[in-house]
Order: sequence, then C-alpha cells, then structure tokens
Amino acid sequence: RQANRLVAATTYEKTKEKAQAVRMRNVKGEQRDKADFMRAYEERLAAAAASASAERNSDTSRRATLAATQRQAEEEARARSKSAAYMPHQGSRTTLQARLAALAQGLDATGSSS
Repeated sequence: RQANRLVAATTYEKTKEKAQAVRMRNVKGEQRDKADFMRAYEERLAAAAASASAERNSDTSRRATLAATQRQAEEEARARSKSAAYMPHQGSRTTLQARLAALAQGLDATGSSS
C-alpha cells in the first residue's frame, strides 16, 4: 500500500510540475505576443506621426510658395500700374495749351511717344 501511495504521489507531483511548466510556457508566450503587438503598435503610431509631420511640412511649404507667388504677382501688377499711371508734367514750365497739344500728339511727360 505504501508503495502505491508513493507511486501515486510521485505521479501527482510530476503531473503537477508538467502542468506548471505548460502554464509558465503559455504565460511567457502570451507576454512575448503582447510585447510584439505593442512594438508593432508603437511602430505604426510612429509611422503615422512621421507621415502627419511630413504632410504638415509639405503643406506649410506649399502655402509659403503660394504666398510668395501671390506677393510677386501683386508686386508685378503694382509696378505695371505704376508705370502706366498718369504722371503730371515734370519738364520745364509750359503753358497749359502746350501741354494739351503734346497730349493730343500722343507724347508723354518726358517727350517720347507712347
């Protein structure tokens, strides 16, 4: 009887140790899987943040380029309108009649034809 109890106790202990080993293996596997998942999640998050940053930078540079182009176009329009604007006679003193005659002939304030 004693021998049977000893064999049963030994078998029970071995079974218990195997079950504990399997449980520990499962726990370690779950921890490894969880760590892999978190690593992949953090990588995806970092990639999304980098993509958003790149998109934000490209949008900022696009807007800056657009603003510079608009500013340049406004400057060119201002320069064109300034050159085409009426300039009062700046030559020597002349009579109003002489100025009107010059305008009728198509001469500008400097005396050249336009």
